[in-house]
Amino acid sequence: MTPRRLGLKYCGGCQPRYDRTAAVARLARRLAGRIVLVAWDDPLAESVLVVCGCDVSCADVAAIDKPLVWVSSAAQADAITWKEMP
Repeated sequence: MTPRRLGLKYCGGCQPRYDRTAAVARLARRLAGRIVLVAWDDPLAESVLVVCGCDVSCADVAAIDKPLVWVSSAAQADAITWKEMP
C-alpha cells in the first residue's frame, strides 16, 4: 500500500491551548506507513490537515483546493483514524 500524502497547515499559533507539534507527531507515529506528512501546498498532497491551536480555527485556507481535515485540540488529533482521511 502506498502511503497517502497528507498536507500540513498550521494556524498562526496566537493562542495555542495544546502542543500542536506533539499532537501531529503522535498522529504521524500512529498512522506511519499509511500517511506521509508534506507541506500543505505540495501538489501531490491528497488532502490537508489544518492544525489550529484553539476553537477559533482561524487558519487561512483560502488558497487550498483540497479536502480539509480540521483539528483544534489534542483530543481531536488523537482521535483521527486513517479511514477518516479524505
